[in-house]
Amino acid sequence: VGEDAREVLFRNMAPCVLSGLHYTMCMQNSVSAAQVFADGEVDFVFIDSDHNYDGVLRELTAWWPKVRPGGVLGGHDYIPQFPGVERAVREFLGGKAELASKTSFMIRKPV
Repeated sequence: VGEDAREVLFRNMAPCVLSGLHYTMCMQNSVSAAQVFADGEVDFVFIDSDHNYDGVLRELTAWWPKVRPGGVLGGHDYIPQFPGVERAVREFLGGKAELASKTSFMIRKPV
């Protein structure tokens, strides 16, 4: 993430902090970052790093157990320009992902 993008991200997260929500931003490889958290510990994960099939599949596999039941896993670049992202998400989630925006997916983990 470039410095400008990081500043925008922190600015966008400020309302969460002010409202009392807690978040952890991991500035490292996504799969490595997942190892920091216990299974079922995370309420929300948003992935936007690797854009090839194998990488996205590794990320989904690493993060899904970390999401608590009722929590949400989402990601960016779920668009035809990144066919590896679309394919990995569809296969891993069994077609259950929903569009959260024009370019992002999300799925709520069953309770």
